[in-house]
Amino acid sequence: MGEIIDEIKELLKIKKFNSIEEMNKFVQEHADQKNSTPLEDFGGLSPAQMSKLLYIPFDSNDSPVVFNCNLSEDELKNALFYCEARKFLNLIKDNSPIPATISGNLNRNFVSSAMNITKYETSSIREYCKVINEQDFFWLHITRLIFKFADLIRVSNQEIYDYKKGKRYTECGAR
Repeated sequence: MGEIIDEIKELLKIKKFNSIEEMNKFVQEHADQKNSTPLEDFGGLSPAQMSKLLYIPFDSNDSPVVFNCNLSEDELKNALFYCEARKFLNLIKDNSPIPATISGNLNRNFVSSAMNITKYETSSIREYCKVINEQDFFWLHITRLIFKFADLIRVSNQEIYDYKKGKRYTECGAR
């Protein structure tokens, strides 16, 4: 923040203003320009975009995130997450019921099987984790949580099952 104030002070020394309103307008324009400039630290987003992402609810008309609930399967077929999620559901269907850990996570054997079929990068996980648990394989963990909350899978008596709602995603073309 200090460097921004120093920068504005330098600019104000150079430029002459006829009124306080003119100076305020100049400072506001400078701030707007800075806030709309993409930053590498924000993944290419500007400070204004990052602020909206953090503080505006997703269901607001002003949200920078727009969810399209009407995407067709054809539109999703090349999305990595969608393709990998379908593989995950098929793996559950083919091995159901899957013994779960005490905390309800997928067991190490299933995690290993999922790592063997995924397109996600797994070499760093294998390199740094002597024993690989579900939470070490982030995409698998997040996907399982999403599917659990969406009732596409169910956990019962320390076992994970495929569920009727999830079966429609494991039909032809899912592999």
